[in-house]
Amino acid sequence: MSHSKEKRRKVDSENRKCNDEWTDKYAHIQNAEGKPMCLVCLVICSVNKEYNVRRHFKTTLTNFDNEYPPGSEARQTKIKTLTQNYQRSCVVFTRTCTLQQKATTASLRIAWILTKNKRPFTDSETAKECIQAAVEEVVTDEKVKEQVISSIKSIPLSDTTAARRGDVLWMDVFDTHYYQLRKADFISLAVDESKDNSDVAQLCMFVRFFDGHCFKEDILGLIPLEGNTTGEILF
Repeated sequence: MSHSKEKRRKVDSENRKCNDEWTDKYAHIQNAEGKPMCLVCLVICSVNKEYNVRRHFKTTLTNFDNEYPPGSEARQTKIKTLTQNYQRSCVVFTRTCTLQQKATTASLRIAWILTKNKRPFTDSETAKECIQAAVEEVVTDEKVKEQVISSIKSIPLSDTTAARRGDVLWMDVFDTHYYQLRKADFISLAVDESKDNSDVAQLCMFVRFFDGHCFKEDILGLIPLEGNTTGEILF
C-alpha cells in the first residue's frame, strides 16, 4: 500500500501580514520588509504569526505588562514614544546614507575633472580648500554657509581616495566602450608607436565607430612595449 507524502505548508506563500493589534498587545510594528519587529529590542520575527510574536513578548518583555498595563494610558504613551523613536532613527539613517552618497558622487566628479585636465591626484585636497574658500566668501547666510562647508568637509578627497576614484572611473569608461564596440557592425583602428620621455615604447590605439546614433572616436588603449617594436609585434 503506497502512502502519498503530505506537502509541507510554506508560510511565505500564505501572504501573512502583520496585524495592527500586535502593536498595543505585544509592542510590535511592521518594519520596511513587512515583518513584525519589537519596538523595545528591535528584534525582527521571521514569520508573520501571532504565536511567534507572543512568544517573543512573553520571554523577552516579561515586565512590560506590569510596568505598562494593557489598555492604560501609560502603555499607549510608551508605545507611541517607542514608535516615534524608531521612525526618527530611520529618517536619520536614510538622511545619512543620502549625504554619504552625495559626498561620494562629488568625490567622483572631482576625480573626473582632475583626470581630464591631467592633474595629479594630490590636487584633490587643494580643490576642496578652494571650494571651501569660495563658499566662505560668496555665501552670506551664516546658517547656510555652515551647512555647505560641513558638506564639503565630508567629501573624501585624499590622494589615495582620488586614485581609487580614478580606477572606478577608468573601469566604467572601459566597460561603456566595450559594450558599444560589441554592438558596432564595423570599427576602424588607428595604431601608432612612439617612445616616451623614459625611452619606453608606447603603443597608442584609437578607435572610431558608429554607435547607432553618431560616430564616436576615442582612445582604446595605451600599452607599453618591451623589447622590439616590429610590425609583427604591433599586430
